[in-house]
Amino acid sequence: MASLSDFFDTSPAELRRDPFPHVVVDGFFHAEVFAELRASFPSTLSGVDGLRKARSLYPGDLAYEHHLSRNRLWRELVEVVKTADFISYIREQFAEVWSEERCRVDFRRARPVEFFESRPDKHRLKLPAIQHGRDALWSRLDLYQALPGYSLPVHLDHRRRVVSQLVYFDAADEGGQLRLHRARADLNLLERLGLYRTPSSFSALRNRLPDTRAIRAVPNRMVMFPCTRGSWHSVTPLRKAGVPRQHIQIQLSSSEDVWSRPAGAPVKAFERGRRRDGEIGDDGHFPA
Repeated sequence: MASLSDFFDTSPAELRRDPFPHVVVDGFFHAEVFAELRASFPSTLSGVDGLRKARSLYPGDLAYEHHLSRNRLWRELVEVVKTADFISYIREQFAEVWSEERCRVDFRRARPVEFFESRPDKHRLKLPAIQHGRDALWSRLDLYQALPGYSLPVHLDHRRRVVSQLVYFDAADEGGQLRLHRARADLNLLERLGLYRTPSSFSALRNRLPDTRAIRAVPNRMVMFPCTRGSWHSVTPLRKAGVPRQHIQIQLSSSEDVWSRPAGAPVKAFERGRRRDGEIGDDGHFPA
């Protein structure tokens, strides 16, 4: 069986804390691994989201399973991110962060479990049925193609996500930057109210603030962060792209909320907002 080290260097990268804990690694996958993954990235993804100008392939999609059946390296990558070694890699990478940010996962007891989060469930604030405890962790690997006009508003990923990890396979000709936002009074208030996604007009203004950190899409660049209460992020509109910009997203998740919230903070406000706006989710796209 393949191991994590067959794909990338598992030693902890430099932890950056501005504006919230994250890491950025260039040349993330070993060069020969990245070349093979890039050459075999599906040319057309089936899940088309016209609103966000993106195509996707998710676990459970027929085209996703067909892709894995025909590509050993992709299949092995999906398998290794579901292992105890991947949990250990995440735990060590952000060892300083878990207690600081009051993560509710007990990594001394954390273990990998098999769990299938369907396409509809991926976009739900809470899973319809809880099959595992908080320390039972599972991973998903999603594939994306961003089209001209693609963007994401300022948002937080689902509260069940432990970390989100992005790896870019192409550069953006213009726009399409990942923006990390400092959680000031405005975003702190939204989080306390259980509002995890901001309107596009608000996002456009906030993307211009000088204290946001802009991260460009560069081939084989990896960005990863714990999905803390302050991990607000967005993607600026992708203005030009000769071909769809391709990236993957890997998320380590629990089935329950893993981030402590202030006592008495309401949740219903966000649920009302989702009913108003429709069931759309995450970073792979608003909250995911």
